[in-house]
Amino acid sequence: MRQQNALRGGLLGLTLLFLSFAACGKVTQETTLKKEPPSFTLKYNVDIEDTEFDMGKVSPNMTKVTNEFNVRSTVYGSITAYIKEGAVKELSWGKAIIEVKQFDLDELTGTDDGNEASKTVESAELEDIVATQSNKEIDPRELQAQKLQAHRNSAGSYGPGGGSSRQQTSISKPSGPLIKSRAFNKKGREITTSKHTWTVPVFNKSKSRWDIQSKKVRKGYPVYLISVYDEETHYRFKLVDQEAVSGNSTVNAQGISDYDTFISIIGMKFLESDAPIELKLGDLMKLYDIKFFALIDYTFPTNLVKRFDYENPLFQFNRPMETVYTMLYQLFIVDPDDALQYLQGLEESAIGKQAFDHLKSTIEKYKLSSEKE
Repeated sequence: MRQQNALRGGLLGLTLLFLSFAACGKVTQETTLKKEPPSFTLKYNVDIEDTEFDMGKVSPNMTKVTNEFNVRSTVYGSITAYIKEGAVKELSWGKAIIEVKQFDLDELTGTDDGNEASKTVESAELEDIVATQSNKEIDPRELQAQKLQAHRNSAGSYGPGGGSSRQQTSISKPSGPLIKSRAFNKKGREITTSKHTWTVPVFNKSKSRWDIQSKKVRKGYPVYLISVYDEETHYRFKLVDQEAVSGNSTVNAQGISDYDTFISIIGMKFLESDAPIELKLGDLMKLYDIKFFALIDYTFPTNLVKRFDYENPLFQFNRPMETVYTMLYQLFIVDPDDALQYLQGLEESAIGKQAFDHLKSTIEKYKLSSEKE
């Protein structure tokens, strides 16, 4: 009997031990499944045209220029990944606006002594006003002086009875409006921090540009496209390849230039083709370098998408110029001799003699370097 009880006890102990290990294995498995996939942070920026502000309103005579974004327009940022044969997958998106409000000290203090140079306020209220002013981009040295004065007034403001003598001091009225940006996700909710699928543009007044950040962008795609736009025909692009992403937790693409957009358009058309070879940004930028871009009178093509969706942007181009550049690039990386033959078949007037000669020289040099390898 005792042996049977001992046997039963042993079996029960083994069963509990087995269940314990099984539970641990299940927890470990669930933890593994919940582990986030590798990702990185992408930073970039675009310029905004010079702005003029008058009493908190954008000057009505300010007109939009072709190459830069306008302070009055909503700006959109999007990160997409090319999967195969031109198919894209959106990884992050966001939009932002700029708000302008004239800062008026009278609204904070409720006083108006008619003196536009300064306003008199109670020392007990000064700290709140100074704290408010700290967000209005006034001179930090002025803030420090005001805080010091507030401290001195506070130290000597109590009489023998312990009551406040409510001394007064003067602070200068800061000039200029309050300018800030507000970012939103696709649900229309205001966002201040970039999270998965959220892109946050922030207005940088001192540098007159949009600083944009996209966090937790999924790794594992061969090519990423950065798109910044405020309408379907006004856009800037930049391609980022796997080589730039691999091994990095943060990729700073810096400013997106007209040249970046030109290279991206050629790259986009190449990715949309049925070419059996992969896109190599280094070779694309070697063929069409910045000197070549400076030699051509390039204008951005019109987006051919009929119904443009700002939340799910698509860009399609079919201008003959970009088609020629795409074909020449394909031949360039496969066989430089074929690229030279194709180039000779083009009319110099189509791209200009200087640009034509520069392309020819680039291909010939690439051919020589390839033969030496």
